Amino acid sequence: MKNKTVKIVNEWAAFEEKYPDAGIDEFCRYYLIKAREKKNPEELFQGVMPPLPRMVLIKLLGRIVGLYQVYADPALAEIGIRHLGDFLFLNVIYHAREPRKTEVIYETMTELSTGLLILSYLKQKKLITERADPTDKRSKRVKITAEGTKVLFKCYEQLGKTGDLMFGDMPDDDISLCVQLLKHVDLKYSKLWQQHKGLPLDEVIEKMK
Repeated sequence: MKNKTVKIVNEWAAFEEKYPDAGIDEFCRYYLIKAREKKNPEELFQGVMPPLPRMVLIKLLGRIVGLYQVYADPALAEIGIRHLGDFLFLNVIYHAREPRKTEVIYETMTELSTGLLILSYLKQKKLITERADPTDKRSKRVKITAEGTKVLFKCYEQLGKTGDLMFGDMPDDDISLCVQLLKHVDLKYSKLWQQHKGLPLDEVIEKMK
């Protein structure tokens, strides 16, 4: 019994060091999933595995996003939305109420030229309107229309179905653990990527030390 207790304590210490904001419930899910995966290994990427765990994670995330778009884009096309990018812009505008055009583009991490084209398309489709920013004549603000809001909620429905299709057989606890373990990456780099844009990678790495 003593050895088992020591093992659990050591596992918890290692987990807490990596994820200081996580609680005991997240640790329990992590521990159980880790044990389960050892018993039921599955071969990823047809056996072509990157050499480092972090590269496996990046490759897996990229493939999942790509697979999600395979199903999401046609689902959105059924309601007149071209692709996921149009939805992301509508979603940001809806929640931000009346943001500047540049704020929408930066929030969606889109190239400026591409972002302006998306905004122009949404305006042409009468899903958003734009007006001059009264506090800055160089800027314009955008606002979702009643029709845009109606389309956005149809997008939620279609993307909800897509999420159910891809992750419906994954326990909610597993999903919550994934969010807990990965959210710090989003929170950290969503505040930094604009400062790093255009810089050589080595310079970015040096800044992060």
